[in-house]
Amino acid sequence: MLRVLKNENLSVVRLSDCSTFTGYVSDIESSHLTLQFDTDVDLKVGDQVQCKFERDGSQFTAVADVEDICGQSDKLAVMVTEIVPAVERAPRAVAPGATVSITCGSETVIGSLCDLSESGLRVRSLGDYEVGQEIQLKMESESGTITFSGRIARVVPGVDAESCDAGIQILEMARLDRARYNHYVDGLLRKSKRVA
Repeated sequence: MLRVLKNENLSVVRLSDCSTFTGYVSDIESSHLTLQFDTDVDLKVGDQVQCKFERDGSQFTAVADVEDICGQSDKLAVMVTEIVPAVERAPRAVAPGATVSITCGSETVIGSLCDLSESGLRVRSLGDYEVGQEIQLKMESESGTITFSGRIARVVPGVDAESCDAGIQILEMARLDRARYNHYVDGLLRKSKRVA
């Protein structure tokens, strides 16, 4: 199973302090992976890490031990000790032109809605977000305003230094808001199937 991951992008989380690094799998031999990172990393031999992959719409995690630093601090070898089964992602609908209001503390910004599913959404916006941060969101649909709370699950820096793509997990949503949201997602999914 691991051999299909060659050249796949991944994020690596050090379990001792939750530091996160991004890179790709440059080589695979049995349960041993060679990882190439975007920048220098401070991982050390013996560190236990989670390697998070996304493939064909499913996400899975491999738990691994750092075995060797390959001459540079941006390349290392790990041995996979456990593979956590893939999590099927809910179908995602593209939302061209839609916006969402994001409130974190006293600051509110407007973001572009990239895509959404019943369990979460991806938003491109100006803002400085951290994984785990809880936020309030508000968006408009044909059925009315939808208000809900969410948690930042993933942050990918944008091309410019000020923007980012934030993956947001939905935490709480009132029944009426949930009905409106699901109707909105279903409508976008139907539109995308007709276009395809």
